[in-house]
Amino acid sequence: MKKITAAICLTAAMLTFSGCSDKNKNTPDTVDTTTAPVTEAATEAATEEATEPQTVPPRKKVEESDYFGKWIPTRIIVGEDVYEDAYKDIDLKYLYQLEINEDGTAVMGHAVPDCEKNSYNWLFISGMIEMNGDSDTAVYGSMPYEDLILTDGEGVKIYMEHTDEFEELSEIGYEAAQDYNGDIELPELSVEKEEISPSEYVGKWECNFYEIDGMVYRGDMFDVPLNALFRMELTTDGKAAFIVGSGDEDAVVTEYTWELTANGCAVLCEDGESVGIIRIKKNELYLDESNSISHFAKVDKFEDFDWDEFAAAENGQ
Repeated sequence: MKKITAAICLTAAMLTFSGCSDKNKNTPDTVDTTTAPVTEAATEAATEEATEPQTVPPRKKVEESDYFGKWIPTRIIVGEDVYEDAYKDIDLKYLYQLEINEDGTAVMGHAVPDCEKNSYNWLFISGMIEMNGDSDTAVYGSMPYEDLILTDGEGVKIYMEHTDEFEELSEIGYEAAQDYNGDIELPELSVEKEEISPSEYVGKWECNFYEIDGMVYRGDMFDVPLNALFRMELTTDGKAAFIVGSGDEDAVVTEYTWELTANGCAVLCEDGESVGIIRIKKNELYLDESNSISHFAKVDKFEDFDWDEFAAAENGQ
């Protein structure tokens, strides 16, 4: 998504909650995050902590053929843990090796001794792919920029790049990694299919958890309650509003559409292009936006939050 800008959202973490409204279509690559006030008082408080302008690359227009070929990981995120070069002393290039074929099939596995590969049939849906396995599971993939990002929608995320050939890890190398780490359990990347009706998604949702690239915020972010900062409302006509900053006229609101998939997840789209995956698990809504994940609790009405009072407190008034 292109980035939503608001005075209270002055960090790179905030910027990944990316808005795609028409008014931002011609936003330049460099975005000054101090130019869209939530309220006048909140702007004055937030400006004191303003960061340098953030560089926002444009989201890529994805074609089905962009997914074809061989892929290997460059980064693996498991909850709050980020693995950049190796996982438990195993080079990432040996893990989650994925080949996506033009005939609608795909194979993924680890190039370690005695590892079985998983087979999938995949669908191209609104710019993303849904890879369905043999055991009622699925994996979702998107290409917001050049790299492919695989996700299970809950906290396991794999960033991947193209490769010409896969490499195999020798048995000696694998045993050495085990000798140092003990038995190595690799994170499972899959979404179990669930029977969820569209009506379960409909309603108002408030954020209580936000993770970006392994950096986690629970309950609040920079002293602002998450449930006041990030909100969503999904309606029965397939529309969704993402609300940043406030529940009133000063909020930054971005409009999307949403559609339930056969897997029980829903695709969040703008202009026919997927910008995220939402799913319900344990009565919470999970929003996966490629490099960030947030959790939302359902509410009857959005909780009131006094932004002017917050700004005054930040200024010591």
